[in-house]
Amino acid sequence: MKRQHNLLVAALLATVAGIAIFAGCGSNSSDATTSQAEASTPTEAGSSGASFISAKGKNKIPRFGQEAGSDDREAASAVLQQNQDARAARDWQGQCDTLTVALVKEYEKRAKFYKAGKTCAQGLGFEAKEAPAAVLANTMTGPVDVLRIDGDRAYALYHGPKGVNYAMPMRLEDGEWRVAEVKTITLPK
Repeated sequence: MKRQHNLLVAALLATVAGIAIFAGCGSNSSDATTSQAEASTPTEAGSSGASFISAKGKNKIPRFGQEAGSDDREAASAVLQQNQDARAARDWQGQCDTLTVALVKEYEKRAKFYKAGKTCAQGLGFEAKEAPAAVLANTMTGPVDVLRIDGDRAYALYHGPKGVNYAMPMRLEDGEWRVAEVKTITLPK
């Protein structure tokens, strides 16, 4: 049991490192597709990226890339809502259905490593056994307010309960937005 706990801690640290790597490699390139280049106005999005910047201004996620158009934002919002609903319901297969190919493969490897099975759903389910309820909660109270995009990578920004702002890494795969992480990022105030 102690070995499994240590492995879980190592896996969570690897996940956090992955978020840091994902966040740090943005280049603000201007080679975005047409729908990405048609940045929405704050009124269309319901919020601007500026409303997600912390008071101390140290949060880089709201400045990532550029603001996406409404089509991309709505598509990312739909898949993220599906992901959050599945996570909160502990529907691991439903959550796996929303993840990037690389993340699905990672959780398949974890399931085998933990001897919990062979599927993404079994890997997620095994790790979720020890996760606090707050980590598994659906933090969305409405659609994604802003999608910050750079090439095939993005952050979905949204306002959650009690005035907390959140972000979720996303990736465009085969023309569809997919969730690129299993844990929601809480943005600083």
